[in-house]
Amino acid sequence: MIKENVCLASLNYYKIGGTARYLAQPSSLEDLNYISQFTFQNQLPFLFLGAGSNILFDDQGFNGIVIQTLNLSRTIQYQPELECLEVTCSTKVIEALRFCMSHGLEGLELLVGIPGSMGGVFFMNAGTHLGEIKDILFELTTFDLKTGATRNIAKTQMDFAYRSQRFLKPSELIVSGKVKRAPVFVRKLGL
Repeated sequence: MIKENVCLASLNYYKIGGTARYLAQPSSLEDLNYISQFTFQNQLPFLFLGAGSNILFDDQGFNGIVIQTLNLSRTIQYQPELECLEVTCSTKVIEALRFCMSHGLEGLELLVGIPGSMGGVFFMNAGTHLGEIKDILFELTTFDLKTGATRNIAKTQMDFAYRSQRFLKPSELIVSGKVKRAPVFVRKLGL
C-alpha cells in the first residue's frame, strides 16, 4: 500500500515530475487510518492526489507522501427518495456521466469535457459555462488525515469560490459527495 521512491510523472496527465519519497494508494478507510498514523509518526508532508489531471509536479520531486485516492471504492448510487446521486471521490467524471446517461438522470451535464475524478471536481468546484459543482452539491463526506475522523458537511457549511473552496482543513480528504439529481423524461423519436 505504501511504496518508496515513486516517479511522479507516472501519476499525472502531463507525465512530468521527479520522485515522491512515498506513494500511498489506499483502498479503504482502514488503509487511510494506517496511512494517517504513518504520515504523522514520520512527520511527513502530504499531498492528496486523484487522477492527476490538474496538477504539475516539480522535477525536484516531493519529499513526503503522495496519497492517491483512485483505489478507494468507486461507487455511484442514485437515491430516488432524495432525488440525489451519491458519488465517491475515486469515481472518474466520465463514469458518473455515463451512469447518469444510462439511468436517465440530468444535472451533471455541467461536467462534460472535464477530466479527472469526482474528488477533484468537489475540491476545486469544477464546472463549465453550464455551471459549477457547487450549484448542485448539497453534502460532502470527508476523512481527516490528522485525526482519523470522518465528517459530513452540509451545503450551509460550504464556502466555494471560483475553482476553489475555503472550508476544508488542509488535512481533510473528500471521500464522497451528494448532488441533487432529477429523473429525465426520455421519449423515443419517431424517425
